[in-house]
Amino acid sequence: MKANTVSCILIILILSSCTKNSPNIFKSNAKLIDIHNLADKRKTDSLIYYLQSTDTVLQARAAYVLASVQDTLAIPALQKIWENNQATINLRKNAAFALGQTPGSANALLYAYQKEGNNHVKSFLIEAMGKTFPASSLEFIYKIDESDSIIATGKSYALYNIVTRNLADSLTIRQAYHLLQHPSNQTKLMAAHTLARARNVKFADDKKYLAQLVQHKNPEIRMAVAMAFRNISSEESFQHLKTLSKDEDFRVRINALRAMRNQTVDKNTEPLLLALRDSNKQVQVAAAEVLLAIRSPQQLDSVLQNASKAKHFRTQALLYQTAMAIKVDAKTIQSIKKIYRSSVDPYHKAMLLAALAYTSSEHKFLAREVMFSFDNPVQMAAAQALVETHYLTDFPDSLKQLYAIYFKDFATKKDVPLMSIVANAIADTTLGYKKIIQDYSFLQKTLKEAKLPRDNESLQSIQQALAHLNGNTYTPPANPYSHPIMWDLVKALPGEQQATVFTNKGKFKIELYTNEAPGSVGNFVDLALKLYFDDKPIHRVVPNFVMQTGCNRGDGFGSEDYAIRSEFTPRRYQTGAIGMASAGKDTEGTQWFITHSPTPHLEGRYSVFGNVIEGQEVVDQLEMGDYIIRVRLH
Repeated sequence: MKANTVSCILIILILSSCTKNSPNIFKSNAKLIDIHNLADKRKTDSLIYYLQSTDTVLQARAAYVLASVQDTLAIPALQKIWENNQATINLRKNAAFALGQTPGSANALLYAYQKEGNNHVKSFLIEAMGKTFPASSLEFIYKIDESDSIIATGKSYALYNIVTRNLADSLTIRQAYHLLQHPSNQTKLMAAHTLARARNVKFADDKKYLAQLVQHKNPEIRMAVAMAFRNISSEESFQHLKTLSKDEDFRVRINALRAMRNQTVDKNTEPLLLALRDSNKQVQVAAAEVLLAIRSPQQLDSVLQNASKAKHFRTQALLYQTAMAIKVDAKTIQSIKKIYRSSVDPYHKAMLLAALAYTSSEHKFLAREVMFSFDNPVQMAAAQALVETHYLTDFPDSLKQLYAIYFKDFATKKDVPLMSIVANAIADTTLGYKKIIQDYSFLQKTLKEAKLPRDNESLQSIQQALAHLNGNTYTPPANPYSHPIMWDLVKALPGEQQATVFTNKGKFKIELYTNEAPGSVGNFVDLALKLYFDDKPIHRVVPNFVMQTGCNRGDGFGSEDYAIRSEFTPRRYQTGAIGMASAGKDTEGTQWFITHSPTPHLEGRYSVFGNVIEGQEVVDQLEMGDYIIRVRLH
């Protein structure tokens, strides 16, 4: 059967099963398709032409897609919108967002703000200022009157953006504390996120306002407050975190435990050890991760006892990693290897191998697992552990000759992502492999196996290593344009396509934003119709952050031989948001993720193209090694 015939049948099936909801804007307006095609090809000049159209719908859409193009050439045209008295509110909002996404737009934003009379648009402009204003201009943002709740929300996002750019000072922090008292929950939330993200800033004495929110009825605010306390090292803060570590919402408990990493100066790890027995497995994992970060010698016996009793594989492996990080012991190594040999779960085995990165004595065992394991996660974990042994204080330089042989042997597997891990070690000038490796043709042969854009990230690591060995300066390659938007498919979808994702833990229902991110939605639907997601593992879970799937290797390095364009929208990354995973702008492919809670640092950086509308509790239960049974459209 011809490919186009298959496509027609699939589209008919979609049309016959679509849920009635908002109409697809692309069905009746071919020029909207043209605008998205121009954005897909990054044709700024032609998009500027549409900005000057008399059709307000086309103008607004052109501004909307320029947020993804992010070309400084568009700044004057976007600024000029505020000279047009007929410009719609939607056009001005989109233009404000696009300017915030484009470097060098500070002056244009200031001009627009001074001309703007609508508070909703002003809020967008203020938020964008936080993304673009230099440190010398931040005082302008601080002086903005936030008595209006809409303006206050925009200002809270601006403060957050300032903090994520590492431009925060004591005034930024004081402003965030002030906004914690605002009646708007969204403003409170972003002010708390601002305080949680702040680094190397002396916190003001206004921390009492954080304390007042410990019992706030909104768990998302309590989550952010918990993370903010990590930046205030005091007995009072620690007591608040102990309270939050017993919260009814497991996500609040996770954040409270994470915040304790900076609070346990006296190595008081009692709440962390208690959390290892929490009813929620993600809480257990978070506690084990913090214990690994602290590595308290006083807790070695407790860590080993809990490791031997742990029933959850990830908690167990993290505790063994902690024990090895504290003290390398032959008995512990034997326990790890015994569990490893009895396990059939590749993710369990991979995490156990990470514990062997704390000793160089197991290099032969690790090298064998790279060469002879049939599971990608295991091979990659073994290679990563082998590389990390280089950075141990007692690593013997005499081993590097043998490691160089290992690296050449690994190349015979013709696995580009695997060799990218090796390449990272070779490219590290502090390790001295340039003097050890005389024949690096094995890396050059690996390059012949690489395909762009599929192997873009891995290929860069190998090319960088070769440049180092050759004494050359490295310039990363551009990711080629390789996957136009599938318009025949996209036009067959409703404006908000729904689907059910069936997993081994249950099912959840999602909604996809066809009108907002046609390239991402079309790609997802095409893969779902081809049954691509069926039986795919959940290869990545970060407690109270994301679960991620869609990797055809199962180790996070897998995709297909194409990449789609990034589609950045004003959509927020709220709880249950669905986003495209990427290794940088315009590198999205088959991997996607769902958030467990609000994650504002992803906004404007990762394409959000849908949301969970039923069954978030199922998403929250998914762990590494769980899997998608099928995805079905309806």
